[in-house]
Amino acid sequence: MKVTFIEPANVDYHFLNKSRDIADKINSLSKTCKKVEVIKLNDTNFLDLANHEFESNVSFSFSFMGNTVPNLGRFADNHKYMPLYFEHLAKISNGANKLGVLKMDVDNLGLIFSEGLKKSYDENLGISRVSALSSQLDMFFSGFVNNIASEFKVYSKVFDEDKFDKKELEIQNDNEEIKESVFVYKLKYGCELSDDEANKLKDYEIPTIHINYSGGDDLLVLGPYDDIIKFAQELRNSFKIWTASNPSINLSGGINIVSPKFPIGKAAITSEEYLDAAKSCGRDKITLFGEVVNWDTKDLFKGFDELFEFAVKLEDYCTNNRLSKGIVYSMLHLWQNNYKNQGLLSNENKWDEDVHSRLSIRRFVPLFKYKLRLVKDKEVFEVLNKKGLKFMPWIKIPVSWVSLRMR
Repeated sequence: MKVTFIEPANVDYHFLNKSRDIADKINSLSKTCKKVEVIKLNDTNFLDLANHEFESNVSFSFSFMGNTVPNLGRFADNHKYMPLYFEHLAKISNGANKLGVLKMDVDNLGLIFSEGLKKSYDENLGISRVSALSSQLDMFFSGFVNNIASEFKVYSKVFDEDKFDKKELEIQNDNEEIKESVFVYKLKYGCELSDDEANKLKDYEIPTIHINYSGGDDLLVLGPYDDIIKFAQELRNSFKIWTASNPSINLSGGINIVSPKFPIGKAAITSEEYLDAAKSCGRDKITLFGEVVNWDTKDLFKGFDELFEFAVKLEDYCTNNRLSKGIVYSMLHLWQNNYKNQGLLSNENKWDEDVHSRLSIRRFVPLFKYKLRLVKDKEVFEVLNKKGLKFMPWIKIPVSWVSLRMR
């Protein structure tokens, strides 16, 4: 139990873990305090306390909090509830040992509140509508975000090691002098768990997403770089469903990929700069690998979702020896030789000009076609011949993904 006292408000906060004697603790507090409010975090079920009698000054409520933290818990001997360090999270990544730092928030929220909730016949902004929208956004970022984060995990124990990559994490014991190894298992690329396997492993799950803060309309999360990129995509897709795909309510994001030894404060500041770039370039965008792109493909402008799908396809080809990494890297060299590197754009007009400029450049086509002669797999050849040309203006994102994952 952890106790925090806030003197000006004369309020005591007691943080209790679930235990058999929690009812006794509540009753004990009710005898010494004028009022006791029991707030359950991320849990609306009070039936476990239904059989207990409490004093009349005890009330119950619940609240949501984005509080997913990678935690070894009972899985590490003598390390009760030990969190995984950033170095551990980087080692859990596939390929390069890199940490991903993601900053996201809702676009034009002030405008949505001030103008979006008005009705044509009622110019007065109803407080109920403001309250409803505010609470729904907060519920997503404070509560539902934990559901999304829970999908990204490793395991402390497995039953079929052929489906998992074994990761060795070096930790220190309680006296912080003796280092020892703890092993966790990450599902291999392309593998899936049956429902039966997933149920058996549920007790051994360890989340990989570290929520630094999440609430209101924004968040900052850290984790293995590959999980963070997938998490950003999943969170944005879930947010669009949450808002009924309203075209006026969107998210922007910025992802910074760093070494685990890089100062995390500076990494977060850079993520904020990437987020600002995404917003300055028109909003409803994400900045990744120094590129600002739409989430969705719009006309000839390729979006992140389609670019990432292509990146995963390239990785699959390389993993199964259907395509050499040399061909993939040559695509990046073509991009570097044909497109001006203007640095991180932070202006919508410049971003629009840059995109149109990229689409107009075709001088790389002959050399690209010449490179493809080395691709022997007919299916891969056809995919690169068609999609490779379309994705070339933004090929830095797919190639950077493959480069990190294949290290």
